[in-house]
Amino acid sequence: MTAISIKDINRHLNGSSNCYIIDVRSPVEFATGHIPKSINFPLDELHNFKFPKHHSYLFICNNGKRAKAAYKHLKEMGYSYIFHVKENIFSWSGQLSYDF
Repeated sequence: MTAISIKDINRHLNGSSNCYIIDVRSPVEFATGHIPKSINFPLDELHNFKFPKHHSYLFICNNGKRAKAAYKHLKEMGYSYIFHVKENIFSWSGQLSYDF
């Protein structure tokens, strides 16, 4: 399982234009604050995940459990460039966004 630190998110984003943060919390939780430019895709909807398999995805949530579950689910779907963030969303030292 490939885990990264929340401190490494910017390095991943700056290293690739095809790297996306996927916040697997519910829309209500997402509205309480999220990393700018992250995409809300709740864990219970991941069966509909149809993004390109050659891109990189970083999964984040409140405590790491859903991010790990998302990682495992997408691994089973054949995705290779996936990571889960070890820390929770509120460990992010940057400013949070509150838009959808």
